[in-house]
Amino acid sequence: MLHSSVSQEGDRLAITPIEERISNPYLSKFEVAKIVGERAQQIVNGSLLSFSSTSTPVLTGGRKGEDLDPVTLAKQDLVNRRIPFVVTRTFPDGRKEHIPLSELLIDVPSLDL
Repeated sequence: MLHSSVSQEGDRLAITPIEERISNPYLSKFEVAKIVGERAQQIVNGSLLSFSSTSTPVLTGGRKGEDLDPVTLAKQDLVNRRIPFVVTRTFPDGRKEHIPLSELLIDVPSLDL
């Protein structure tokens, strides 16, 4: 069983080189849930939103206020690779892989944007 956790990029982890990685290059649904949850919590707690000048700052939804939903904003940040997290995957034998979130693949249709 693979265990994974998420940390900020500034936490001084030794990033595992691409050629030494043995895990799947895709984020699991559990990793996505944890990342979106942590980023949404940061947004609720007043974290600055990181929007480039060329991107749309909010998603437009059918209901009023839906475009400011922190979970939706967190999902958009994930798709646009603006979340500076490192995913740590721990294997049963104790080995760990530290992979920047920006280097992992995302199944975008599963995010329900």
